[in-house]
Amino acid sequence: MAKANSLTQYEVDTVEENDVGICCDGHWDNFLLDYGLTMLREYVILLRKIGAKDCLAVIEELIAWVDAELQPDMSQFAVTDKDPSRLESLWQRYNEASLREAPQELARKLAPPPPKNKMPVTDREYYDFFGPENIAKKCQAENCQRGSVKFSAFCRTHHFENVKKKPCPWSD
Repeated sequence: MAKANSLTQYEVDTVEENDVGICCDGHWDNFLLDYGLTMLREYVILLRKIGAKDCLAVIEELIAWVDAELQPDMSQFAVTDKDPSRLESLWQRYNEASLREAPQELARKLAPPPPKNKMPVTDREYYDFFGPENIAKKCQAENCQRGSVKFSAFCRTHHFENVKKKPCPWSD
């Protein structure tokens, strides 16, 4: 179960995509054109979660500006095009805040831990754990024509028998 202050891998990726998208594009056009304010509103939630207060403040200011002036028959661009210097200033402030706060790094710190390799429990799981046999590297067991498994000189059956010290019930 994830901790309350942790992020899913999807959320970590979303922070990275949004931060890179805003900083690298040098403007808000892609967000406003492709998603309206929807993606930025979702990004606000993630910025709040990771504690990127300065980045959050800039995005909230942009959203509040567009929301306050947007009329039903207008596009977001109709609002932002009225004051391009304000829009540029918001981008500049976000870029500076991003450099200071590093939202991508903050998100990565809250990323889920990498999955632990599940060790086999049953004999069959142990047998399957060896993976495929490499027919280019023959099993070293006497009279065996099968290939060996990775990190072993034996095929799956003979490796199982060598480690478990009992006959292997499988030969697939």
